[in-house]
Amino acid sequence: MKMFPLLFAIPLTAVLAASAFSTPRVHHSPKKTASNALAGKLSSKQLASVQSALKSLRKLGAATEVGVSQTDYQSRLIDTKADVNEDLRGIPTTQPIVVHINKCLEAYLDASDAWNDKEDFSIWSTTKDLPLAAPKVVKKYNIVIDYQNPDLQVADRDDLADYFHSVITKGCWKVAHAECDKAEAQLK
Repeated sequence: MKMFPLLFAIPLTAVLAASAFSTPRVHHSPKKTASNALAGKLSSKQLASVQSALKSLRKLGAATEVGVSQTDYQSRLIDTKADVNEDLRGIPTTQPIVVHINKCLEAYLDASDAWNDKEDFSIWSTTKDLPLAAPKVVKKYNIVIDYQNPDLQVADRDDLADYFHSVITKGCWKVAHAECDKAEAQLK
């Protein structure tokens, strides 16, 4: 295949001339930056703190997307909560962006509570008896548990516990990711 010599045989002036006609004119309007979007609401220091809090939450979110052990999740959650609390110190909790950040963190904490209940899953009398934190979390986030799912038709309580754990924690994480997205949207 001798395509390369032909490719390079095109005169550079022809390429430049063709690109001059194909490049559209772009009218640049002022970009709406985070400082413009939150002007008058947050100082530049507070804005940097909000961005740092979101960065911490995104890191935890990435861990949930790729898979994380319970021990690793607990450790990351402790660090994330400490970072977010420190970042948001002094920023009014009524700020919409802070409300979304706090809802995101709360959903991650609720996932942890439900995950900690996993050990109690194996002692349920029926599949519809949810232990401890799980009913609160299921109701709070409108998590749908499909009781007709074939995974629920297992005799092994550990398999059942894995199913509930997966559905409930993933439901919480979905809410957390959505709240983080809402907070980030306020920066645009």
